[in-house]
Amino acid sequence: MAGLIAAMGGPGPYVKRLDYLHESGLNYIGNEPAFLTVFQYHYAGRPGRSSYRAHLLVPQLAVSPETMTPVLWVVSWLSQ
Repeated sequence: MAGLIAAMGGPGPYVKRLDYLHESGLNYIGNEPAFLTVFQYHYAGRPGRSSYRAHLLVPQLAVSPETMTPVLWVVSWLSQ
């Protein structure tokens, strides 16, 4: 990840690209591989941004604990 972040110009541009990915609708968080994109901010030293994204996304996908997938439940629990 350090090499990717460096190739993109550092943490600032990397975070900006992640923000674009989430805000543009390109990333469907209901697809399991996309779960990891929420936590990619940690690699750029922005764990608070990961929490922000989780708090926005989890309520959109799960109405109640009974309808959550196990991974979404963990994400929602971690973001409390």
